[in-house]
Amino acid sequence: MEILAIVVFAVPVFSLPLFANLHSLFHWTHIEDVLKDPILKNKMPYLNEMFFSIRSTAAFVLMFLFWWLLAGRSFGQDYAPTGNFRKVTIRISALFMPIFAIVLTFMAVDWLMSLEPHWFSTIFGVYYFAGTFSVALAVITLFAIYLNENGYLGEGIGGDHYYNFGALLFAFTNFWAYIAFSQFLLIWYANIPEETFWYLHRWEGSWAVISVGIIIIHFIVPYAVLLPQPAKSDPKRLKFIAWWLVFAHFYDLYWLVMPTYSASGAVFGWMELYPVLIALGTILILFYTFAKNKNLLPIGDPKLPKGINFHL
Repeated sequence: MEILAIVVFAVPVFSLPLFANLHSLFHWTHIEDVLKDPILKNKMPYLNEMFFSIRSTAAFVLMFLFWWLLAGRSFGQDYAPTGNFRKVTIRISALFMPIFAIVLTFMAVDWLMSLEPHWFSTIFGVYYFAGTFSVALAVITLFAIYLNENGYLGEGIGGDHYYNFGALLFAFTNFWAYIAFSQFLLIWYANIPEETFWYLHRWEGSWAVISVGIIIIHFIVPYAVLLPQPAKSDPKRLKFIAWWLVFAHFYDLYWLVMPTYSASGAVFGWMELYPVLIALGTILILFYTFAKNKNLLPIGDPKLPKGINFHL
């Protein structure tokens, strides 16, 4: 579902100049400026519209292909539990792991890092992965709790399951903070102008407040809420912090993107809010479309009883 939502957002960038296009988003598409800039000129073999479009299309196709393969076998297992679906799914998943890591890194570099093409960071792909995985866990936690509370998950899930959700959210909150601080520390310590300007830009005017806010919103608050052991098993707290992490992820994306287009200071209005609403609405519509005629539990999975009866 997340991949389909990404495709929904990507299509206007390529095909509808009325809303957005590569030329208005990325400075490196302005050939006349690139030819005057030695750094951008050297990056032209990689940063050009044709190669960018090829990479993006290949990324969407690969992600959609593996979603189709994995989801298809999961659905097939429901109707033919004696088949060889599980072994094949494990092999496909093992193949998908390195492909996912590479594709996500390229997408992070292409769609976010290249907004400021003079800047570079060797850890940015991991930074984006940490934030993406954190919000993915938050969304899974929300769906699991709401579905369980409304009786859609059969025998239901209990405190031990909730504790695992909370522990994973806590772990990736710390992992994101570790990667974010590592990126900042290495750039601060090296003090190379080609790297430091990116952070200096985010410390000008009202962007300084946003920069401090990301530390509080994306780390301190979720860390403090999830630190006590009982909090990790409390569905009310988990729902609160899961929604908080969804907000924190969008806040992080805002901090990554908007200083490029508003150097004078932070701005926020409907133009910044509507993509968030579209993203949430798209995910809910896709979930409803796929879930209304399908089992919400993998009833053909031989390990389902063991998962339901899981205890720490």
